[in-house]
Amino acid sequence: MTKAGSFILALLGLGLVAPVAQAADSDCRSCHIRPAPSSKAKDYSAIYLEPRSHHPVGAGIPASTAGAYNQPYGVRDGISFFDTNGNGIPDINEIQLFGGKVECASCHDYLHGDAVEAPAVRAYPFYLRVTKDRSELCQICHRM
Repeated sequence: MTKAGSFILALLGLGLVAPVAQAADSDCRSCHIRPAPSSKAKDYSAIYLEPRSHHPVGAGIPASTAGAYNQPYGVRDGISFFDTNGNGIPDINEIQLFGGKVECASCHDYLHGDAVEAPAVRAYPFYLRVTKDRSELCQICHRM
């Protein structure tokens, strides 16, 4: 994680900033590819090395694909998002794009690990922002 990311997470832990992901601070690969033996992070190297096993990172939502994709309808601080509650803020349970691209933190709530105390109960496994049951997560961006 970057120094800026560590600083943001420290501020989050103190309650001094809102829990809004920033693309530069949300690269899960820094902890989850071949973590140090002393780390508590799970090794997801196989997932990152096999692109067919997860959504591509760094992909954008095509605007001209004849209605195959939904477009995010909220924008704030360089984050475009699907503002499901209409409050104009990219909330922890809303899919977010960073610089118009899908990143790990687009679908996963990145607020976990040693830097911040994770909530005792998570709504969805794997820190997903939205349930993947019945392809609900996919249908936020993809028209199926």
